[in-house]
Amino acid sequence: MILRISDVTEIDHTAEFRSDVQVSHFRTEANLGLIENYMFTVGSFPGRKSSAEMLRLLQEAVVEEIENRFIIQATYGRGKSHFGLVVANYFGKAAEAPEVKRLLEKLEHAYNEPAQVESFRSFKKHHKPYLVVLLRGDAAVNLRDQFFRELEAALKATEATKHIEAPFWFNEALRFITGLDAEQQNRANQFLEKHSLDLHALHQKVQQRETGTYTLCVELFKNIIGYRPDFNGETSLVEAIQWVVRELVGKGHVGGLLILFDEFSEFVRGYNSLHPVGIPLQELLNGVEQNRGKVLFVALSQHEPERVISNDGTQGYESLVKELTRLPRANRYWLHSTLEDVLGAYFKPHPDKWKQMMGEPGVSSQVAGASEIAYEVFADRYRRILHWSA
Repeated sequence: MILRISDVTEIDHTAEFRSDVQVSHFRTEANLGLIENYMFTVGSFPGRKSSAEMLRLLQEAVVEEIENRFIIQATYGRGKSHFGLVVANYFGKAAEAPEVKRLLEKLEHAYNEPAQVESFRSFKKHHKPYLVVLLRGDAAVNLRDQFFRELEAALKATEATKHIEAPFWFNEALRFITGLDAEQQNRANQFLEKHSLDLHALHQKVQQRETGTYTLCVELFKNIIGYRPDFNGETSLVEAIQWVVRELVGKGHVGGLLILFDEFSEFVRGYNSLHPVGIPLQELLNGVEQNRGKVLFVALSQHEPERVISNDGTQGYESLVKELTRLPRANRYWLHSTLEDVLGAYFKPHPDKWKQMMGEPGVSSQVAGASEIAYEVFADRYRRILHWSA
């Protein structure tokens, strides 16, 4: 009897290694295709987590309302960003979305027992899509500005919130700037000249959510109108997260808030140049921690953040080291899949066909013999490293 592997297995023909994945693909037409290419693994390796295990941990953090701040680490080429895209789709898309349906199908393919996937199905059935805020550590903008900018992008990109306007001071400042008459515009430009700006440049900066323009806008208003404006104060990151939880999650527009922070190592490396004052990461993480069960923070990093700091050689990272303590050590995981796990996920034995093959005369003993030989030849790996039994 001559059999091919495809005769007794179900092969995930859509799985494909992709090195060009960005988390930002979540909002592009390439998104579904990249989800099609993804492959979950479910095995366990000491000190590491497979992709299916990691997704389950994130889900449990929400359901059980436990610690909700995570760092997922993997070296370049290990599928870190691709997994980040999976997380964005799993939490950010509706249960009936094609991306979620494919993810659940791929989880079923990777697990030996369909019951293992039931918790994922149940979560999607009982939770509305999350508002997904995408941050990048290699963006040439400080964290506060980037967060407000990306929050508004998320509001516009999400069906349930695209008509909701965030009530932060930027909009009040823009209404003031665009409402000036010709004479007031001239006075404004004269005032701004000493700051090397004009009204058009200020408008652009506020429109791009540059938080550093707050004081300048207040002073300009006072200079033109004669008294300080009621911009409701400069908005903190904690207040912004609380607004999302209160107005969007609390009122049923979305199921929660996911903050997905890609290239976190680069954020740490460039921290001093972009964040000379303030503690924005600590502020952000405090807002996340105060809203367990409703907010989830996931950072994707190539290296341990503290090691990046120690190897960088730059002085003055003391405040960042303190901010990083808000990311619990217990919630830092290395994303890893063994070759055996990858093969096991790609070639899933077909129960009926496998049973039929094993029932053929002599096949069962041959398979058992081959297994014993492999177990002995690679004993160091399977016994000592992977802790497999026979």
